[in-house]
Amino acid sequence: MINCLFLTLTLLFLAHLIADFTPLIPFKKQILDAKINGGKDKWIYVHGLTVASYKVIAIIISNMILLLSQFKPFLFKPWFVIMLVIFFIIESSTHFIIDVCKTDFNLKYNLKCDTNETYWIAVGIDQFLHAIVMFGICYCLYG
Repeated sequence: MINCLFLTLTLLFLAHLIADFTPLIPFKKQILDAKINGGKDKWIYVHGLTVASYKVIAIIISNMILLLSQFKPFLFKPWFVIMLVIFFIIESSTHFIIDVCKTDFNLKYNLKCDTNETYWIAVGIDQFLHAIVMFGICYCLYG
């Protein structure tokens, strides 16, 4: 059980890292512009969908690895697809809400990444909230 949880969490955090902080995301320029300019821009929602897609793929990969290592993953359970759809909806929605709130906060207080400690506190809270969602997903799978 601990191995399943650790593997899935590791892959979820890796998916989050890739989707949030690397050039491997589609529409990166539009998404960054939307985050800088604020508002509930469609590109922030596209970003939430991208992150959710990467994380669903991470859960599938996790279950495939577990299958190869003789664990009993959920990959072939009928409810697994339903859970993936639910996780996708939860992840994309919460990612959108968290990012919009952080962007609005940064704009309201004119916070920039190069000048203000409060900006980095907001980034830390943002990442903490994203981590809570990932822990919640793992708890639903393995709790």
